[in-house]
Amino acid sequence: MKTTLPPILESKLADFRRRVWVVKVLEGILAGCVGLLASWIVLFVLDRVMETPVWMRWTLMLGGSAVLGLGLPLKWHRWVWRQRQLEDAARLLKRTFPRLGDQLLGIVELSRHEDASRSERLVQAAMAQAADAVKDKDFTHAVPEARHARWGWALAGALSAVSLPVLVGFVFPALYLVAEAWRRVAFAGLPTDLGGQIVNTVTISAFATLAALCAGFLLAYGARITRAPLAAACLRLGSLGYAIPGTVLAIGLLPGFMALDGALADLIEWLRGGTAGLLLSSSGAVLVYAYATRFVAISAGGVESGLAKLSPSLDCAARALGQTATGALWRVHLPMLRPAFG
Repeated sequence: MKTTLPPILESKLADFRRRVWVVKVLEGILAGCVGLLASWIVLFVLDRVMETPVWMRWTLMLGGSAVLGLGLPLKWHRWVWRQRQLEDAARLLKRTFPRLGDQLLGIVELSRHEDASRSERLVQAAMAQAADAVKDKDFTHAVPEARHARWGWALAGALSAVSLPVLVGFVFPALYLVAEAWRRVAFAGLPTDLGGQIVNTVTISAFATLAALCAGFLLAYGARITRAPLAAACLRLGSLGYAIPGTVLAIGLLPGFMALDGALADLIEWLRGGTAGLLLSSSGAVLVYAYATRFVAISAGGVESGLAKLSPSLDCAARALGQTATGALWRVHLPMLRPAFG
């Protein structure tokens, strides 16, 4: 007859087996996540130093995905499916506790096999001795080749590397601005004309966006329809504003606006008399012009990319159907350029 294992013995082996399952599956998941992040980091670095070929992108993506897609099933098969019996748990314990593992393996095999010639009293005594030997044992650290902690640290390092650009470029500056704004409000309170300041900011931003969008569209569309070297040169020249530091751009614009303000003041004084002051430099016009000069490259690049996707045969077909250049712009180009404007 079969002999039932003592509850403490069966519980200890079952808990250890469950611990092995959890640790090994966790290792597979962590290793897979590290592989995906590592492939993404390598691709990110390559994109900064070269034009990464499509085949290399796919190789990196598939390699990173294979760590999770193949590694996790292999881990599950080796450490869960093949270690699902209590005898398997006893064999794993032999690696850390050789004598105790041999003893437990023998006890489990005795309980699984029937033998009419054996003495049940001796079997019960052996099981009681084994149960007494394991009742105070801690098998938590007996999992063979446990590397989940290392993979956890590796994943933390990979996540830190991935999140570093976001933290340095957005999170830390945003937190600094929030802290300084809170200190300013705590020191002096909210300004009484906060609503007016918000309206002014939104208004100037809207006008600057509209000006940059219109200027970028004119540059890109002019280069397309004329195909003249001068139009292409103007498009490239208009894109230089984004490459110039904002402070340098502002300092460079000030002399021109000051000279224009002086000329306007002289003209108004000659026509009407009196002092006109700085009409442009003291208004939002200079800000709108500076913002448009700075960011026209973004709008021009977007429109140019959108126009590059439109075949020149569309222009010829529209003109052949009787449309003027303006009609082709309104009825063909602008509707198809909506994604580029967005």
